[in-house]
Amino acid sequence: MKHLSKILIVIILTFFIIPCNIKADNIKAYTKLVSSNNQVFYGKWLIKKVAASSRITEYGDKDIKKILGRTITYHKDKIVYGKHILNDPRYEITKVSETDFFYGGYVELSKLGIKKKWVKEVDVSTHSGKTWYAFGDLFFIKNKNTLILDYGGIFFELIRK
Repeated sequence: MKHLSKILIVIILTFFIIPCNIKADNIKAYTKLVSSNNQVFYGKWLIKKVAASSRITEYGDKDIKKILGRTITYHKDKIVYGKHILNDPRYEITKVSETDFFYGGYVELSKLGIKKKWVKEVDVSTHSGKTWYAFGDLFFIKNKNTLILDYGGIFFELIRK
């Protein structure tokens, strides 16, 4: 029993020590609420393909096939995905370093075709600040014509329609 306790202590300490050795990126993170009428992600988007996936995902091939080819629309005053509508959404943009992106449980930015050392993450919530649990609630801006949408560990590539 004492031997098992020592092993358990070593394992627990390892989880605290390993993150201390990770070199932080030299990216100044920022978060801002969107209040502008003109954002690069506003518009209608076609869900084109799966760009990448995490090791563990919530959805299978049948679920993915139902999503591909559909559209989602982001506007200042509304988000529409099929029958799901969020009126007066709140968009929060955060600049995320490639290290933080990866250690946040995601894949490498390069696997998504992003060559920068950071990416802008857009987190959607209700006007009152409550999390909106629906398809399209978290996405990343790859460029002005491409978004990457994370849904259950699947990274969908969206193209401007």
